Amino acid sequence: RGGGPQELVAGSPERCGGGSGCRSVAGAGLDVTAVEPLPPESPLWEIDNVLISPHTAGDSPDMWSGRRRIVEDQVRRFVKGWPLAFVCNTRRGY
Repeated sequence: RGGGPQELVAGSPERCGGGSGCRSVAGAGLDVTAVEPLPPESPLWEIDNVLISPHTAGDSPDMWSGRRRIVEDQVRRFVKGWPLAFVCNTRRGY
């Protein structure tokens, strides 16, 4: 990902001591960390203006049926020789 808010927040506990005195960032919600699951000893747990959630942001009641429809469509496209949807362009990086 490169530099961004997650690196700023991850570095903040060491720079400001964590806890309620840590105000380098107004607040943050994290569902992705460098190490998952986030270990209990991580200083991120001590920052009171950071919400940490499990890395399951894409989970919903309709998730599996949506994924099934995408896979079915991709198989249909492949069998018929049509272009696939959602193709990753590795030269562009996405």
